[in-house]
Amino acid sequence: MAPYTYTTSAPLAPLASQPPEALSSSRQPPIARLMTSVLVLRQPRGEAKGRPRVLLLRRSPADSYPLKWEAPGGSVDASDASLLDAAARELWEETGLRESRLHASVGTTRRPEDLDSPLVANWGIEPEDEDAKEEEAEVEAEGGGTTTVKMTTFLETGETWGKVSFLATASESDAVATDPREHVEWGWFTEEEVRTGERKGGGALEFTSQAAWGSILESFRIGRELGVVGVSPTAVTALPRRNQPSNQPSTKAGVSAPRNTPPTADLASPGSWLRRSRLAEMTYVAATWPTARARFAWACRSRPGVHFANK
Repeated sequence: MAPYTYTTSAPLAPLASQPPEALSSSRQPPIARLMTSVLVLRQPRGEAKGRPRVLLLRRSPADSYPLKWEAPGGSVDASDASLLDAAARELWEETGLRESRLHASVGTTRRPEDLDSPLVANWGIEPEDEDAKEEEAEVEAEGGGTTTVKMTTFLETGETWGKVSFLATASESDAVATDPREHVEWGWFTEEEVRTGERKGGGALEFTSQAAWGSILESFRIGRELGVVGVSPTAVTALPRRNQPSNQPSTKAGVSAPRNTPPTADLASPGSWLRRSRLAEMTYVAATWPTARARFAWACRSRPGVHFANK
């Protein structure tokens, strides 16, 4: 049994039935290397403003892109049954976080002031060298229905690589623990710190690339849009201990979680973020379904299961 567990939102459920190679090989030319990134948001307790924060790791000075900051993630392994499995595994391996919920795929920022920021001059990959692009793929579920998955493609070692970044939340009952051979530092950073590249209290935040930085910024916007952060918690719900999509209230350690439970806890309680995003998830599905259906009809001449739409 895997040492980590995760649940997903309804829009991501079709990914559970698709092997990662379906996403790689369906694109032309195919993706040479497929990666995942996990953008974990948290709204800390005990603060008057309660500003959301994202978990970032600082790369080892002996590794590529030395001392640059990035989100947890890495390459998809042959043993990963799906992209969701790969994301949860990488999150656990790099941070020790065992319980997570994956809410949505995340593209990169579209704000002109972000794309033209002078900050990127000191980062790992020059924007013109990485040739980063945001693409979309329509993923078909086994039982019917589709979802749109955002992927960032970029050039690395002369090949086209692809990265799917997921917005996530994680149980605060787990402490973050990193491998010093890979990452020498970690921290939770506000949107302002990420946008300005300046840490509170002093020090710079330099990222591996503009595309990576843009996805981190975009996670805050998507998090607010889905109600994952930026709103007060409404109830306590335990995290289901199974690796499959779940939208039902559950119990943990014998404690029930009825639907009419009044507000009793903050984000420090494991799983308290699960129920408050339900309405946002249903709104997201309702808003995106017509577009997804139209794109699927256009792309049905491509490989069944995963279809890339032209931007």
